[in-house]
Amino acid sequence: MICCPNPAAIACWGFDNELVIKRLGFSSVEAYYQASSALQILPQISKPTLILYAADDPLFDPAIIPELKDACDRNPIIDLLLTQYGGHVGYLSSKECQHQVQDSDPWWAWNRVLQWLEEK
Repeated sequence: MICCPNPAAIACWGFDNELVIKRLGFSSVEAYYQASSALQILPQISKPTLILYAADDPLFDPAIIPELKDACDRNPIIDLLLTQYGGHVGYLSSKECQHQVQDSDPWWAWNRVLQWLEEK
């Protein structure tokens, strides 16, 4: 999991580089990101799991998406709901956003989770 080259990710990388890496004993930000990546534990998940992930999350490189899809495809207990938009904290829609995407649900993510739970 590597941060994207955008302002939010650069700030995140800088924060981690200055305040996290040495304290946790990592040799680099990249080593820290690799060690803390959840991608490596996806094969071991044994409980039904829903992952909501936005491709435009500004804190993560979009290059992880194929690896995320592959890991989820190889574990039948995981359901991946990948969206083009949603950001990092995402899925809360203002009236403007609801109009733009033609979806009046301001609580889209919560409702997808509830829908998934009902199906399980």
